[in-house]
Amino acid sequence: MPTTADAISYLTFSLGAEAFAVRAERIEVILGSVPVTKVPRGPAHVRGVFNQRGRIVPLVDLGAVLGVSSGAGDRRCTIVVRAGPAGREPGLLGLEVDDVREVVGVRSSEVQPSPRTRGVEGLVEIRGALTLLLDVDRVLDAGEIGDLSS
Repeated sequence: MPTTADAISYLTFSLGAEAFAVRAERIEVILGSVPVTKVPRGPAHVRGVFNQRGRIVPLVDLGAVLGVSSGAGDRRCTIVVRAGPAGREPGLLGLEVDDVREVVGVRSSEVQPSPRTRGVEGLVEIRGALTLLLDVDRVLDAGEIGDLSS
């Protein structure tokens, strides 16, 4: 993968057998499993909230949002990202995934158009696997992100 100045860095991870990536600049921290406090009557894909250095962060099961089953049963890693609707200061959002892989550089010329799927920026082949590039601001609709990360 390229490491030149024209490449954008992405953090790659897995959900079940599928490969995904988010822009590395949006990553706040990568954690293992975190203790979660359930929130009554929350959306089904929101597992609850957790404390990250004094900040309450909603935890979203990204596999549930995308309709991807976990290969191992329970998600094992949490990626804390900065996300939010356009025009607002981004808040923190925890994304539960199966496994974090690596940071790779991707040139725009390598990105293929994606099917019309909300939150998918494009597709790219990384180490022989087709990887979906996610836009963390659009994976959940703007209202959900604003409500969760406020």
